[in-house]
Amino acid sequence: MSSPGFFFLCVYVLLLFFRPQEIFLELQPYRLLLVTEVLLFSFWLASKKRFDAPQYSDMFWLGMGILFSYLLVSISLGFDALLNFFIYSYIIFICVANGLTTFSRAKKLLFLIVLSTSFMCLDGLSQSLDPNHIGWSGMQSFKRTDGPSIVYQIRYLGFLNDPNDLGMLLVFALPVIALLYFDTRNKAVRLIYLFVFILHVFALYLTNSRGTMLSGIIVLAVALQFRYGGVRSLVFGGILLSLIVAFAPSRMGGGVDQSSMDRIYAWYEGYQMFKWRPVFGVGQGRFLEYHPKTAHNSWVLALSEIGLFGYYFWFSVTTSTLLYQYKIQQYLSGFVSTERYKELGQSIQASINGERLMANALMLSTLGSLTAAFFLSRTYMVLIFLNAGLAVSQYHRVKDQNIGYDFSFGRVRMFILALVSIVIINVLIRIMSP
Repeated sequence: MSSPGFFFLCVYVLLLFFRPQEIFLELQPYRLLLVTEVLLFSFWLASKKRFDAPQYSDMFWLGMGILFSYLLVSISLGFDALLNFFIYSYIIFICVANGLTTFSRAKKLLFLIVLSTSFMCLDGLSQSLDPNHIGWSGMQSFKRTDGPSIVYQIRYLGFLNDPNDLGMLLVFALPVIALLYFDTRNKAVRLIYLFVFILHVFALYLTNSRGTMLSGIIVLAVALQFRYGGVRSLVFGGILLSLIVAFAPSRMGGGVDQSSMDRIYAWYEGYQMFKWRPVFGVGQGRFLEYHPKTAHNSWVLALSEIGLFGYYFWFSVTTSTLLYQYKIQQYLSGFVSTERYKELGQSIQASINGERLMANALMLSTLGSLTAAFFLSRTYMVLIFLNAGLAVSQYHRVKDQNIGYDFSFGRVRMFILALVSIVIINVLIRIMSP
């Protein structure tokens, strides 16, 4: 993608996450997000394209799965759902996958995401300090009254107006901030990133979202294992777990409440929908027509709404994203100790080291996002497909370095994994159902 195309990709990401068009109401009539997306897609069409990764076909057939899920409902509604998927998911995936042609570009885009989430954290802090719980963006905290006491959960604008969505994005951002921290040697800049990291952790606490808090803990545990391994990771993990238990937000405590039971019932009903229409599902976005509450699980939601056909391609997109990032991290970690690496120029060595750090960060970010998605209905959230685009773009960059890296995961093995995941979901439902 050309430099102007990358510029519009950066603008689009800022409009998507920071959302100035909703903060400054006078900008709303101009439909900046849609206009920028049209320009971005136009630059992609005019650029050199590549499709040498299975996620490209996965995304195409996932769109077809969404369309086919409406075969027994309404073809016109199916085309509307397909168009929405193309506009809000496919374009960002394919432009990120093709647009981040260098490590520098990828780092700039991730920096813009962290810049946006930092403003979200400050807005959340202002919500918590304001007597009326209204932030500087005009967004008011979500008031939860379904427990023994009133709980306020911070949130943001647009598709992040649910505290769970905001928490999911903050979990994604934490490893990226660590990447930016370790990628610079400037002590002053590192100090800023350290402050930003602490700000994000506190904002995650203020979301009071159990699913995203749990995903943050899992990301931290995996990061400790990668960094220290063995006994030291267990010691650090034990200390941190004790602190988390002691200072966790109110909704993290207690046993099984009504909200937890409602989730289990929703999982059960979602699986029944899948058994009723196993091939193409009941229709993307139609879960609530059959059950009063959402599925609270992205895997169950995919199974019930788009059936086995769509589920396989959604599962392939999400699973291969994590696999690609893990394999790149493992390959580059081993490559930097080889003689061939020592023979490369300093600029190429710096690029490879940067990609290794980025693969580690993105793997943790994806892990956190998917863990949060397991407890939320976020099957079609843009962050899922942004993750996929980041993984594919890095696959292209590392492969183009001509250092012997390549990776593929067969369709048969992926299909078997998808079937295993369905069995696991069924077992979990049976175990947890009263």
